[in-house]
Amino acid sequence: MNEPEKREYERQYKAAKQQGELFYPNAIIKDALVALFIFLILVALSAFVGAELQAPADPSDSSYIPRPEWYFLFLYEMLKFFPGDLVILGVIVFPAVVVVILFALPWLDRGIERHPRKRPAVMALLTFAWAVVIGFTLMAFVSAPHQAESASAIAGLNVPSRPNDAGQALFVEQCASCHGEFGEGGPNPSRPGSIITPISSQGFLTTFTDDTLFNIIANGLPDRGMAAFSQKNGGPLDDRKIEQIVAYLRAWEASPPVVAAYVPPPITEPNGAALFTSVCAPCHGLYGEGGSGPTLATIDFSQRFPIEDIHAETIQNADDLSQHVFERMRTLTGAQLEAVLNYTYSLSPSGGPVVLAPSSDQGDPVNGGVLYT
Repeated sequence: MNEPEKREYERQYKAAKQQGELFYPNAIIKDALVALFIFLILVALSAFVGAELQAPADPSDSSYIPRPEWYFLFLYEMLKFFPGDLVILGVIVFPAVVVVILFALPWLDRGIERHPRKRPAVMALLTFAWAVVIGFTLMAFVSAPHQAESASAIAGLNVPSRPNDAGQALFVEQCASCHGEFGEGGPNPSRPGSIITPISSQGFLTTFTDDTLFNIIANGLPDRGMAAFSQKNGGPLDDRKIEQIVAYLRAWEASPPVVAAYVPPPITEPNGAALFTSVCAPCHGLYGEGGSGPTLATIDFSQRFPIEDIHAETIQNADDLSQHVFERMRTLTGAQLEAVLNYTYSLSPSGGPVVLAPSSDQGDPVNGGVLYT
């Protein structure tokens, strides 16, 4: 632009400026009205349409394909043309070049014309860019299926739950009372003194197949106090619900839940008298006075069979006790065995009080209380 053209341009600019509208408040009001209109549209969309909600994130779902929001879909689709190590071109280099061109556009385009018809090259480039963006966006919508049903924020819409969610609800309702909320196990309510094995560990789940878990839940484990849950066996669950519980358990295999370690109740000293009553009294009498088995509450017994020998015999021949006179002792722990033996030998006159076996003399009854005093 030479000097005469420049002076003419400035003259026309001043004349147009005097005839034009004021930026404040005229232009400001128009901008504010447009901004308010767009804001009301966004509020209406949020209130009456809602945002798209997909299923909760599931790291174990390998079929899920993450996608960006719609305004980045064209770039997402463009990445298909940059496989492998070339992905850096589509992610970093190409967007950076576009941003640099836009930033430098005032210096690249120095023309004085502003009407689109008088700027064919720029309009052609802009049309091509918009065609690429819109085309790639549509291609991304068509090529990648939606991952989950859209669920708006409108009250009353029911979002279908995944099998794992349904399985979790069933597990909490039917199983957690015995197995714990996270399958950590604990005391067996149907068999006092025994512990339920944790079922949420990776070692447990890799050992049992889905069919095995299904059969255990359906048919139960009567010898371990677990009832059958299948409707075919009188339980509350049909096959579909049992499969949902199995799917929930299987999800623990890849990521076992973190639970606090089970702390067993404090161990109390075994009661020798109670053990003697349940284990020994049926044969030897309640006080060791004898019955189908020999008398234990005598000095002769304690001298002929020292407690150390009986204890060693019971421990060393534990596998053969089914044929042994102490068959019932095979069910006792080491501490219980010591307690019942100590109590047994305390019945002899050398260790404590003794109740004599009934005499074979059938004479007149004797008042034991009078004789004792």
